[in-house]
Amino acid sequence: MYERKKRLNGWLHMKKNTIFAENNSWTMKFLSCLILMLLFTTSCDNGVKREEKPQALCIDMQNGEKIYLSPDSVVQFERTTFLVPKVSDEEKANAVILGYGGKLLPVKPTKTWFLAEFLQPIPQLGIEAHKKYYAQLRHCCQTFPFNFDYILNPVIDTPYHMGFAPEYPLHNMYSSNRVCSITSSSTTHYCYLIYLGFDEQKRKMDTYFPCHPNSLIWKFNVKHIN
Repeated sequence: MYERKKRLNGWLHMKKNTIFAENNSWTMKFLSCLILMLLFTTSCDNGVKREEKPQALCIDMQNGEKIYLSPDSVVQFERTTFLVPKVSDEEKANAVILGYGGKLLPVKPTKTWFLAEFLQPIPQLGIEAHKKYYAQLRHCCQTFPFNFDYILNPVIDTPYHMGFAPEYPLHNMYSSNRVCSITSSSTTHYCYLIYLGFDEQKRKMDTYFPCHPNSLIWKFNVKHIN
C-alpha cells in the first residue's frame, strides 16, 4: 500500500512538472509572438509617413479679432442666390406663413472660417465679384405651435427670404429648411445662412447670404396626420 501511494505521488509530481513545462513553453511562445508583432508595428510606423490634418490658421482682423481659418477652403458661388425647389401651384395656394425671422444659435470663438468668393456681384449685400470674404455657416431656427399630429412641408417661392439645407457642396444649395425637433406642443425647423464677417482686406462686414436672419419667412403646407 505504501509503495503504491509513493508511486502515485511520484506520478502526480511528474505530471505537474510536465504541465508547468507545457504552460511555460506556451507562455514563451506567446511572448515571442507579441514581441515580433511589436517590432513589426514599430518598423511599419518608422517606414510609413503619417499624414496629419492641417491646422487652422489663426488670423488677426483689422478690428483686433482673431479668427481660425481652415486652410485651402475657398468656396466659389456662381449664382447670386440659391436655387428654389419646384413647387406646384396647388402647394403655393395652400401654403401659409407661420413665422418671420429666426433665432441664431451661439457660435464658439474657435469655430473655423472659410473663404467665400462670388463670381457675380450682389450690390444689395455689398458683395463684389471675384473678391474673397471670410465666412462661416450660421445655424438659424424657428419654433411653431404644431405637435406630432402635424407635418410641416416647407414651401419656398423666393430665394431672398429663406436659408438653405445643410448639404454639400455649398455652391449647389437649394433654398430650404428642415425639421430639427418635435415635441408634444411644438415643432422646430432650422436653416443655414452664410455669415460674411470680414472682407478681403480683413475689415468688418457683418453681412448674411442669401438674407439676414430678420428677413426669413417660414412658409409651409400644414398637414394633419390623424
